This record gives sequence, C-alpha cells and structure tokens, in this order.
Amino acid sequence: MGSPTASTKNLVVDRPKSMNYEAVLDFLLQKNEQFQRGFQTGTILEHETLPEYRQALAQGGQKPIATIVTCCDSRVIPEAIFQQGFGKLFTVRTAGGLVASPPVLGSIQFGVETFATPLLVVMGHTECGAAITGWNVCCNEKHQIQQLSPALQSLIRPMEPLIENIQRQQPDITVAQGSTRLAEAIAKDAVVTILRELPSLKALVDKRQLGVVSAMYDLYQGKVVVLEKSWSASV
Repeated sequence: MGSPTASTKNLVVDRPKSMNYEAVLDFLLQKNEQFQRGFQTGTILEHETLPEYRQALAQGGQKPIATIVTCCDSRVIPEAIFQQGFGKLFTVRTAGGLVASPPVLGSIQFGVETFATPLLVVMGHTECGAAITGWNVCCNEKHQIQQLSPALQSLIRPMEPLIENIQRQQPDITVAQGSTRLAEAIAKDAVVTILRELPSLKALVDKRQLGVVSAMYDLYQGKVVVLEKSWSASV
C-alpha cells in the first residue's frame, strides 16, 4: 500500500495521556463510563471505517494499549465496553475466561510481550453461561462430569476447587449468587495462574512495567468494576 493520506495522518486517535498501567486503566474506566451513559459506540469507528485508515493500520502494525482476557460470551465485547476501535486492545477470549491451557497462556504472553502492553485485565462477567454451567454440574450433577467429553471436562474441572471454597464460606448461597461469585473467583484465580505460570510477566510486574488487574463486567449496568490489582507501587 502507499503512504497514508494527509487526512489519515491528521486523524486524532484517542489514547491515554501516559502509557503506564495506572493511566491506561484510568483511561479505560473513563471510556467504560461513557459506555454506561449510552455513548454511541459507532462514533469511535467513524474514521476507522475509512479504507485509508485500515490500510495505514495494516501497514504500520498494531499498538494496543492493553491486553484483555475475558469470556467469549457474545454479550461481552471489550472493544465496545471500553469504547475502543481497531488496533487498541489485544483480546484473548475463552469460555468463562479460563486461562490454564498452554495455548491461552501463550496468547496472553504473546500479547503482553510482543506489543509491550502496560496493562493486563482479566475480566469475568455476570450471567456467565460457563460459570452457571460449572456451578450446576459441580453442585448438582457431579456424577455426570465423567460422562462429559475431555474438552468439556477441562473446562469444568478447574472450577471445582473454586466452587468448594465458595460453598465453605456461604453454604446456603443460591445458584445466581454462586455463579457470580464463581465468575469473580475465576478472574482472580486466573491472575494468580498467569503470574505463576508466566515468570516473565511476573518479572515485568516487579519491574513496574506491567500492571495486572482482575475485574467484573455487569451485563445489566454495563459497568466494569476492578476486583484486585496486582502491581507494584505507583510508577
């Protein structure tokens, strides 16, 4: 492709004022507030639908500001939730946001290290189908787990200890409450898994080059709430 046109060169791209992890998180949460207020997501793509913009992005490469790990639920779209367009977020999506498999961990490491994203967000959500299924199976149909395919067992098995811990703390918890607590627990546990299994990312956190947070997205309110932050002191 040829060089970007003058109009593309002059396009103002809405990005954080600073590329440290705290500034990027603040930026994304501000954009999420716009989303909650009903800001039209399509407006952020107004210029990005131009062929010139797509060509410039393809030619110049991507420079995402964050790596987002979340569920593949069709109602959870990070680019819309955080009001970001093409080339802004490196997303890794699995059912329930589970991260234990090597390809998922490899994808996360690739996103953070290849593109030097200063922020890694692991985000669960309410009404998560994977969490609801895992809760129901482990609590009411545990004898059926062995009958599931190996692939589905690999999805359910990591939830078992998390569910047992939740039930110890709240023996009378309802399915709705339990599945939401499970989605939160999966996000928090995923952060622990990532930092344990990917020592190079833990090293980035220790050097204050990477911030990692667990979060929850509320389908009803459209709001993202940070659960825990795993990072060193302010940069």
